[in-house]
Amino acid sequence: MVRFLFRFMGGVFLGLSFFPIYLELKTAFAGVWQPISLGQLWYDFHRASLNTFQAAVQRYAAPEIWEYGLQPLLSLPAWLVIASFAVLMMFLGVRRDVYQSHTD
Repeated sequence: MVRFLFRFMGGVFLGLSFFPIYLELKTAFAGVWQPISLGQLWYDFHRASLNTFQAAVQRYAAPEIWEYGLQPLLSLPAWLVIASFAVLMMFLGVRRDVYQSHTD
Protein backbone atom coordinates (compact mmCIF):
# COMPACT_ATOMS: atom_id res chain seq x y z
CA MET A 1 0.00 0.00 0.00
CA VAL A 2 2.82 2.39 0.86
CA ARG A 3 4.67 1.57 -2.36
CA PHE A 4 1.53 2.35 -4.33
CA LEU A 5 1.24 5.68 -2.51
CA PHE A 6 4.85 6.56 -3.37
CA ARG A 7 4.32 5.63 -7.03
CA PHE A 8 1.05 7.56 -7.18
CA MET A 9 2.57 10.68 -5.61
CA GLY A 10 5.55 10.35 -7.96
CA GLY A 11 3.16 10.35 -10.91
CA VAL A 12 1.34 13.39 -9.56
CA PHE A 13 4.58 15.32 -9.09
CA LEU A 14 5.81 14.24 -12.51
CA GLY A 15 2.61 15.67 -13.99
CA LEU A 16 3.06 18.85 -11.96
CA SER A 17 6.57 19.26 -13.33
CA PHE A 18 5.09 20.00 -16.76
CA PHE A 19 3.41 23.18 -15.49
CA PRO A 20 6.68 25.17 -15.15
CA ILE A 21 7.75 23.81 -18.54
CA TYR A 22 4.49 25.14 -19.98
CA LEU A 23 5.12 28.56 -18.39
CA GLU A 24 8.67 28.66 -19.77
CA LEU A 25 7.49 27.71 -23.27
CA LYS A 26 4.75 30.33 -23.11
CA THR A 27 7.28 33.06 -22.38
CA ALA A 28 9.67 31.65 -25.00
CA PHE A 29 7.04 31.90 -27.72
CA ALA A 30 6.36 35.47 -26.61
CA GLY A 31 9.93 36.28 -27.55
CA VAL A 32 11.90 36.09 -24.31
CA TRP A 33 12.95 32.80 -22.78
CA GLN A 34 13.72 32.83 -19.10
CA PRO A 35 13.85 29.72 -16.91
CA ILE A 36 11.52 29.85 -13.93
CA SER A 37 13.16 28.99 -10.62
CA LEU A 38 11.34 27.15 -7.87
CA GLY A 39 11.58 30.22 -5.63
CA GLN A 40 10.11 32.47 -8.32
CA LEU A 41 7.24 30.04 -8.91
CA TRP A 42 6.52 29.87 -5.18
CA TYR A 43 6.74 33.67 -4.90
CA ASP A 44 4.35 34.17 -7.82
CA PHE A 45 1.74 31.84 -6.39
CA HIS A 46 1.89 32.60 -2.66
CA ARG A 47 4.55 35.05 -1.53
CA ALA A 48 3.30 35.22 2.07
CA SER A 49 3.98 31.52 2.67
CA LEU A 50 7.48 31.81 1.17
CA ASN A 51 8.28 34.72 3.49
CA THR A 52 6.82 32.89 6.48
CA PHE A 53 8.77 29.73 5.65
CA GLN A 54 12.00 31.71 5.33
CA ALA A 55 11.44 33.46 8.65
CA ALA A 56 10.58 30.19 10.41
CA VAL A 57 13.67 28.39 9.10
CA GLN A 58 15.97 31.25 9.98
CA ARG A 59 14.47 31.77 13.43
CA TYR A 60 13.79 28.23 14.63
CA ALA A 61 16.34 26.12 12.77
CA ALA A 62 19.42 28.06 11.68
CA PRO A 63 20.07 30.87 9.21
CA GLU A 64 22.75 28.71 7.58
CA ILE A 65 20.14 26.13 6.57
CA TRP A 66 18.30 28.79 4.63
CA GLU A 67 21.38 30.42 3.16
CA TYR A 68 23.38 27.34 2.16
CA GLY A 69 20.70 24.66 1.80
CA LEU A 70 17.31 25.99 0.79
CA GLN A 71 18.21 29.15 -1.09
CA PRO A 72 20.35 27.28 -3.68
CA LEU A 73 17.53 24.74 -4.04
CA LEU A 74 15.01 27.51 -4.66
CA SER A 75 17.23 29.00 -7.36
CA LEU A 76 17.16 25.81 -9.47
CA PRO A 77 14.67 25.47 -12.35
CA ALA A 78 11.26 24.52 -10.97
CA TRP A 79 10.66 21.70 -13.44
CA LEU A 80 13.97 20.09 -12.51
CA VAL A 81 13.32 20.11 -8.76
CA ILE A 82 9.75 18.83 -9.09
CA ALA A 83 10.71 16.13 -11.61
CA SER A 84 13.64 15.02 -9.42
CA PHE A 85 11.32 14.70 -6.45
CA ALA A 86 8.90 12.71 -8.61
CA VAL A 87 11.65 10.31 -9.68
CA LEU A 88 12.71 9.88 -6.06
CA MET A 89 9.13 9.09 -5.02
CA MET A 90 8.75 6.59 -7.86
CA PHE A 91 12.06 4.96 -6.93
CA LEU A 92 10.88 4.58 -3.34
CA GLY A 93 7.73 2.91 -4.64
CA VAL A 94 9.51 0.29 -6.76
CA ARG A 95 8.97 -3.25 -5.66
CA ARG A 96 12.22 -4.87 -4.69
CA ASP A 97 12.07 -8.62 -4.75
CA VAL A 98 15.08 -10.42 -3.47
CA TYR A 99 16.07 -13.22 -5.76
CA GLN A 100 18.64 -15.67 -4.58
CA SER A 101 20.83 -17.21 -7.22
CA HIS A 102 21.62 -20.83 -6.67
CA THR A 103 24.71 -22.30 -8.16
CA ASP A 104 24.72 -26.02 -8.57
